[in-house]
Amino acid sequence: MQPGGIPGRSYLQNWARPSYILRLADFYLYYAEACNEVNPSDPNIIKYLDLVRDRAGIPGYKKLHDTGKKIDVIGDYEAQAYAIRRERQVELFSEGQRYFDIRRWMICGAGEEADQTVYWGMNVDGEASLPLSDPNSFFHRKMVRKHQWTKAMYLYPIPHDEIVKSPNLIQNPLW
Repeated sequence: MQPGGIPGRSYLQNWARPSYILRLADFYLYYAEACNEVNPSDPNIIKYLDLVRDRAGIPGYKKLHDTGKKIDVIGDYEAQAYAIRRERQVELFSEGQRYFDIRRWMICGAGEEADQTVYWGMNVDGEASLPLSDPNSFFHRKMVRKHQWTKAMYLYPIPHDEIVKSPNLIQNPLW
């Protein structure tokens, strides 16, 4: 037992505490997304998107609009929704959010923005027609496998035992 610990408890029980990582950028992007769903002309959408971009040192959408580089985003529901989705993908990279985001947005079907029917990777073995020393031999996008995707996969199935316990509980659609 470690000094100061509670007798009879392991090291992990004494010192390990569950932790939550709350990212301000995550809240800003959720808020921008909610504002866009309610009223696409709300100025808070661009304000909070720009707060995330400014922190990263990237020009905001307002500045890009004012300089004539991106004039078709502000006020357009679809363009703003895409900008929010893209910003979440970049800002929260490798934080485990993308899986849930693309299901919430329902953009996983074949040919959609986050197509889950084809898995892509990089050609790490090199091209057979080029020598291994050639830099162009590597880093080409390559299909890894095809995957079946159905609309039922947007939601998890409710276990049958839980449905039996509660007669008012119904199974998620398509399961």
